Amino acid sequence: MEKIRICFNCAWIFKADQEPVLKCPRCGKEMSAQSYESVLQKMRDAVCYGWDYRRKWEKYQTLPVFENEEPGHYKAENPEYELMSFAALAVGSVHTCRMPDPVLGHVMRKIRNYCKDHPSEGRRVLQLYRRPGTVRLFRKYIKDYFYHYSYQDREEGMFTDPASIFVWGQMMIDKSPAYAGYQKRLREYQNEWQKFRKAKENGEVYPMPEQVESDPETDSQIHHDEVLLKWNTQVTKEDFKGFWARLRRSGRGDPDRTALYEVKKQMPDFDGEEPRAASSDAENGETGTEGNAEVMKYVILSADSSPCVYQVPAVVADHLKQYCLEFCDDWLKNSPEAEPYRRSGYLCYTEKDFIDYLNRWVFPEYESRLVEDIGWIRSLEEIPPKYRGCPDFNF
Repeated sequence: MEKIRICFNCAWIFKADQEPVLKCPRCGKEMSAQSYESVLQKMRDAVCYGWDYRRKWEKYQTLPVFENEEPGHYKAENPEYELMSFAALAVGSVHTCRMPDPVLGHVMRKIRNYCKDHPSEGRRVLQLYRRPGTVRLFRKYIKDYFYHYSYQDREEGMFTDPASIFVWGQMMIDKSPAYAGYQKRLREYQNEWQKFRKAKENGEVYPMPEQVESDPETDSQIHHDEVLLKWNTQVTKEDFKGFWARLRRSGRGDPDRTALYEVKKQMPDFDGEEPRAASSDAENGETGTEGNAEVMKYVILSADSSPCVYQVPAVVADHLKQYCLEFCDDWLKNSPEAEPYRRSGYLCYTEKDFIDYLNRWVFPEYESRLVEDIGWIRSLEEIPPKYRGCPDFNF
C-alpha cells in the first residue's frame, strides 16, 4: 500500500510502498525505512500532544480524558495527519539543529504547495494558513513540546502550568498502561464516592467505596514508563543529521539555490505570506538593486536614540515588527551566535546590531545599510518628506 513520504534531503513529497529502503524520485536520496519511521513517529506525537491536545485544553480549560484517542488518528495511513507531521518535522529539525530560518520556509512552502494540489489530503495544513499567526503559533508549540517534555527535570515539582500538566497526563495515559489503569481506578473511586455522598444526603444506604492505593510494583512501572516516555520524546542533532542538505547547499549550479533565495526574500513564508512581485521602482521608498530581483525599502529604526533611516530587503520592511521581535525575543535569547549580547542576565544591543543580524544571518546576499541619521525629532512633521510613511520600530 502506498503511503505519503517526504524526502529528508530535498523535502520532496511523494508516495511509495513500504520497503526496507525508501528512495526519493526527485533527488535519488535513499533512506532507511526504519530510521524514517523512527523520526516520523516522534513528529506524529508532537502534533498529537504538542499541538492538538494543547489546543483542546485551551478550548475547554479543563482536563477531559481523551483516552485511547491517539492510536487511530496519527498513523502514516492518514495523509491529513501525516502532512501535519511533516510540518512538525520541519520545525523540529530546524530548531534542534539551529538551521537558518529560510530552510524552514522552503520546507513549509513545499508542504503547502503539495496541500494546495491535494486539498483533500492537505485540509489540516491549509487550515493553519487561513488565520494570520496560526503557523507561527504552531511553530512555537512544537518547539515547546520538544523542549518542555524532553529536557525539563520533572523530578522536582513536576510541571507548574495547567496546560503542561494536562498534556503530560494525556501522554502518560496513552503510552503507559500502568498509569492509565491507575487513573481509571481513581476515576471509578471518585464516581463511587459521589454516589455514596448523594445516597447519604437522601438517607439511603450505599456501600462506602474503598480508597485507591498504589502498590510499589505499579509505582515502579509508572516511573519506568515516565522515564521511557521522556527519552522517546527527546530529539537531538543526530536524529536530523544530513537533513535538508540539498536546501542548505550554496554552491553554483545547485538547482535549489535560486528557490532558496526566493524563500529568503519572502520570509516569513511559514506565516502564510504569498511572494510579492519584484520591482525596480524607486517610488515610495523602494530602490532596485542592479542585477538583483530584490526590492529594497527604507525603514526608520532607533534604540532610545536619534532615529536613523536604513535600507533593508522589502520583506523585512513589510513585516518589520515581526522581524524585530524575532531578533530581540528569540534570536538574542536563544542563539549561540548571540552570546556576546547576553551580559550578566541582560541583553545589550542597538538597532545597528539588528542590521548586522540581517546581513550576517538572514539576508547575507542583500546588504542592509545606513542611509541617514535624521536626528532628534519632536513630531512626525519633522521627518524628511521622502521618509514619511516608512515603517518604523524603536528597540
